[in-house]
Amino acid sequence: AEAEAFVDELIKKCQQRQKKLKATLTRLHEQRFEAKKREIQIEFSKPLDSSVSQQKSAETHSHQELGNDLDNSLAHTAVLRHKRRKHHLNGCTVQVAVDIHNEGLFLMARSTQENDNSLSRFGNVSNTAPGVGTIVTDDTSGRPCLFIPWGAKARSFLYSIVCGDIPPGYGLEKVTAGSTSNQKLLDGGLVKCMITDTRTSQETAISDRAQSYPKIQKLANIARIENATKLVASYSTRMEELGSDINTFSLREEKIAQAHKDATQLLERSKATMDKLKLHLQQFFGKDGTPSPNLNPEGQQKILSTMYRYKTSYETNRNEELALREPLEIARKALVSKKDELEKVKKEIQKLESFKKVKSK
Repeated sequence: AEAEAFVDELIKKCQQRQKKLKATLTRLHEQRFEAKKREIQIEFSKPLDSSVSQQKSAETHSHQELGNDLDNSLAHTAVLRHKRRKHHLNGCTVQVAVDIHNEGLFLMARSTQENDNSLSRFGNVSNTAPGVGTIVTDDTSGRPCLFIPWGAKARSFLYSIVCGDIPPGYGLEKVTAGSTSNQKLLDGGLVKCMITDTRTSQETAISDRAQSYPKIQKLANIARIENATKLVASYSTRMEELGSDINTFSLREEKIAQAHKDATQLLERSKATMDKLKLHLQQFFGKDGTPSPNLNPEGQQKILSTMYRYKTSYETNRNEELALREPLEIARKALVSKKDELEKVKKEIQKLESFKKVKSK
């Protein structure tokens, strides 16, 4: 309610300003008209001198004769130029067609086969200059058309075409590319354009749009279904790739897990052996960990070498277990990631299949 009140207030203010501006312009126009009227009355109220009037009439007559000669000369050369252009245009095919519709303008390049490259450039003009228009396909020829809805751009484009200019930024200048080597195209950067007005009454246009709406929706649904089918095919390919990757990652994870399991078992056995050895040799050492003085040097050397050998074996097994632990975690994470991606792909395929069923009805 507040927004509507605010909009109504703005409308009233705009109307008041328009009334004030109209009144001001009317007053200024009346003042200028009255001033001009007074000047004319003063000028014609003065007495005329016969000699001066005769001289002025002679000068006016000479100027009129000169102007008439100049006009006749320009008209003659204009006729010649028109005939020359018409002769060249008759021998050239229509390069650009502009159809005027109730909804906007349709632009289509109709150049010769030697200039088909310009058609592709004209068809991609919406990619090079976003906001110019929308690329559509002509139902009859199948060629790309540029649709410009009614607005400032459409009116500016049509005004330029009617005045004989080539509007920049629409790709039309590409149509004249290579005109020097192609005799079927005009020289000097000219483009032969045909304008067709196919507008009808507003009621007929509304009726045509209403009748074409189901067809447009059907074509849109077909396009969506085709796009969904392409996505399903790509997702299916991706699913096969993920299945292959999962098999590879599973084998790698199983191999690393088995190696880690073996290393863990060896580590446990080494640790158990070390514990038994410590318990057995505890009687040959004192409380401070030094060998008993009752042992001879040969016995001490034998005990120390045995302990060193088992300790080295234990550390080797522990390092192997630690070295396999990180690759095992990486392999498991990679396998889980691939499985999650596979589940997402399956869900996307299910969604697309459901979408295709809904749109096919």
